Amino acid sequence: MQSYDPNAVGNVRRDTISGFNRVYNYNMSLQVNTKLYGFFKPWKMFGDKVEMIRHVFTPSVSFSYAPDFGQSRYGYYDTYTYTDERGEVRTVEYSPYQGMAFGVPGKGMQKSINFSIDNNLEMKVKSDKDTTGVRKISLIDQLSASMSYNAAAKVRPWSDLSMNLRLKLSKSYTFSLNAVFATYAYEFDKNGNVVVGDKTEWSYGRFGRFQGMSQNLSYTFNNQTFKKIRERLLGLNSSTKDSDEADEDDEEEVDPEMQNVDPERRKGETGAKREQGNRVDEDGYLKFQLPWSFSVSYGVIMRENTSAKINEKNMRYPYKFTHTLN
Repeated sequence: MQSYDPNAVGNVRRDTISGFNRVYNYNMSLQVNTKLYGFFKPWKMFGDKVEMIRHVFTPSVSFSYAPDFGQSRYGYYDTYTYTDERGEVRTVEYSPYQGMAFGVPGKGMQKSINFSIDNNLEMKVKSDKDTTGVRKISLIDQLSASMSYNAAAKVRPWSDLSMNLRLKLSKSYTFSLNAVFATYAYEFDKNGNVVVGDKTEWSYGRFGRFQGMSQNLSYTFNNQTFKKIRERLLGLNSSTKDSDEADEDDEEEVDPEMQNVDPERRKGETGAKREQGNRVDEDGYLKFQLPWSFSVSYGVIMRENTSAKINEKNMRYPYKFTHTLN
């Protein structure tokens, strides 16, 4: 327990009371989501290279509830009063369980409804380099938006709108973009300071206030990267090499012991032997290989410059940029 004591450290006296006490919390959540698929086959006038375009739309709604553990009936929080040097009565709130191993349940009731949508767009094209004859290309790996509403909040129940975009331009190159749109508009208080008000941007006929965004470009290098660059510079074509190996498979004499074996199994065992042969050197020892990889990323962050003067006409701050390189 705590009480005011002007002679104690920090003017707070702490007494340890022996006994058995129980601290607990609980919450409830419910989530509903589904997936909707849409397919589009381009018209022949655009060529027959593209076989199909698929769009996956994933909406999700979740509800979570947690009671207010700051209420007196739980006994997790207590108060004490004292009179300061100015003669004013002060009230200090504390928790007797603060600093314990499992902490203290939070205060405030929570009744949150979360909304989110997710989009994925892929394209299937014909390819001679793939054994299946087709290849999947990711057009939009992820385009999502999320927002929540706290029914227990008395003011500003809506959260900000968060959006995310991720593009996989290749196996090694990824582009990601995150943006946040504020729900509530700026306003001036009685002292002339800029504060976040209780009115939404929608009430002024505007979309959410753009607070900023962060984008990142990343590329991964590995022991195959420079090999592919060298092959391109020398004019080598991996598909030609694969077809040459396939021709060698057709022309290769079949072992008499493998005559009655299923052709697919025989082909697999032959390929496994060839792969094992490629891993050894001329003396029959395994070739030395040291796989490695490293990633380079460049990020740009755009945020509101709240230290600058606000535009009183549209209640917007100017933006500032920061760069990062990893």
